Amino acid sequence: MQGSEDYDDFGLETYKLLTTSWRTFKPNQGRSSDEAWPFFDILGDNCGLLLAVGWSGQWKAKFRERDGKAVIQAGMERLNTYLEPGEEIRTPSYSVTYFDGTAEYGHNIFRRLILKHYTPDTGNAYVCRLPLSMCSLADRTEAVFKSNITSAIRHGIPTDGLVVDAGWYTDAKPGSNGLVDGSIPWEKWYYQAGNWSFNKTLFPNGNLKSLSQLGKKNGIGISLWLEPERAHSGTDMVINHRDLYFREEAGDWVHQRSH
Repeated sequence: MQGSEDYDDFGLETYKLLTTSWRTFKPNQGRSSDEAWPFFDILGDNCGLLLAVGWSGQWKAKFRERDGKAVIQAGMERLNTYLEPGEEIRTPSYSVTYFDGTAEYGHNIFRRLILKHYTPDTGNAYVCRLPLSMCSLADRTEAVFKSNITSAIRHGIPTDGLVVDAGWYTDAKPGSNGLVDGSIPWEKWYYQAGNWSFNKTLFPNGNLKSLSQLGKKNGIGISLWLEPERAHSGTDMVINHRDLYFREEAGDWVHQRSH
């Protein structure tokens, strides 16, 4: 995965295993599919395996060749702890799918596994699946979202849910984040992460109530993007809850402590 939001972001990338060093893959800043995806083909002569790392945080996987064999190490990055008697924590899970044949054949075997054992049960004959038919980011108003819902209903487009993505929250306070007037264009939504209250320019009522009522009336769920484990310096979350965050220089990201 490229991680640049280009059309070929999800294209396959091929690497040769090295005997002298590891090929290492990990996501960016704890977001499990940012710049790296936890799915790997290890291919031999008309055979192979597909490894998937199940973890919604910061994972790490590395690969190399040793004595003609593939060596794989994977897990949670930077985990260094111990457990007292009776304590337990979650750690990454793994799926290993062996196959004889081409990589494409192995991918289909893995897809069948996901559909049969991991895909959410919708309670009907339809499979819960993506992609979404429309996406939006930050510049969408409540009126536009309502128009999207009514348009889908009018045209008979089956719709399970609407996701309000990043950028729904308020602008940073004047003078914060290194901006003289405090104004932040919508495409810079990440500077506002940590101001977890509704931007009334986008949502005049300061909430999702009317939007969720419209969705509920038509059997459409409403989801809201929220990422409290990170915030930008100078935002309300960091100012009011400094005990939760690591200190970093002004204008940079700060991340929540492990507790």
